[in-house]
Amino acid sequence: MRYFGPWTLSGMDAANAEARRRIDDARARRATDLDCSILGLTKVPESLFDLTELRSLNLSSNSLDSLPEAVAKLRHLENLNISRNEFTSLPEGVVALVQLQTLYAGDNQIQRLHGGVGSLNALRVLDLTRNQLSALPAGVDGLTELTRLYVGGNRLGSWPASIESLLPRLEGLDLGDNGIGTIPGEIALLGHADTLRLSGNQLTELPAQIGQLNRLQVLYVAGNRLRTLPDELWQLVELRVLDVAENRLARLPIGLGRLRQLQSLSVAGNLLTSLPPEIGELGQLESLDGSRNRLRSLPTEMATIRLRKLDLIGNDFPGVPEEVFDLPPARTIEFILGHQR
Repeated sequence: MRYFGPWTLSGMDAANAEARRRIDDARARRATDLDCSILGLTKVPESLFDLTELRSLNLSSNSLDSLPEAVAKLRHLENLNISRNEFTSLPEGVVALVQLQTLYAGDNQIQRLHGGVGSLNALRVLDLTRNQLSALPAGVDGLTELTRLYVGGNRLGSWPASIESLLPRLEGLDLGDNGIGTIPGEIALLGHADTLRLSGNQLTELPAQIGQLNRLQVLYVAGNRLRTLPDELWQLVELRVLDVAENRLARLPIGLGRLRQLQSLSVAGNLLTSLPPEIGELGQLESLDGSRNRLRSLPTEMATIRLRKLDLIGNDFPGVPEEVFDLPPARTIEFILGHQR
């Protein structure tokens, strides 16, 4: 469905007029950035491509399905946002923008990437989330400056081997919601990453090599088919956020207590009947979501945690757990306890 923003179909002339007004204003001010988002554009006015000094261009939330090759005239462009449009492929002219540092193209219908995408060797952030990609071309290995790659919500189906040469430089990687069944040991190459999202796949296990990601601060593996977590996971002592919700975990290993920097833990929607006493060693923990499990009690060691949010809805507690009354006071605490099942 086309997105027309505040403009009706009969008012498309008004949308184009507003875009031209912004372009004229940018020219008069010799601006280096231009925002033409949320206008309902189906075509970009040609006059935009005369703004050859632009550094940043936002065309998001329109109804664009193509860009003319004239986009290559914007040779100084560093930031381009074409997300939330109707592109089915990455416009060919974009691969000529060799100064580009960030490219946001999520929420389109992109089915393939131009093989020349690797020529964007200044690119640091590439966001292709929620498209229809079934593969990443070998050319992506030319993105030698890339530090963040977001390709969640596509149709990859398996680990994309074409990204392995990028892993040592990546600081953030999103491969979630792609139907991936296995993560290879090469994940260990992701040694500089602070954020890794693998949620919404079909993983039955995590490789032991994940424990080598010693800079990792955020790990999302929710919505998979995990029955256990590798012992090596507890070597990730810099973790601040761990989300293992919506899996098939029946217990949490005692090694959980090693994650002393952990601030947010979600184990919701699993098969847990208890939480390990070692959870009391998580002195920085502020949010714990243990909802929709089979918990009947809480470890007394939780009394040492200064939680701000505790969610226990949908468990098997016969009443309010006594341990809740032993929790230390916090500035704000939200306690949610559902009806016993």
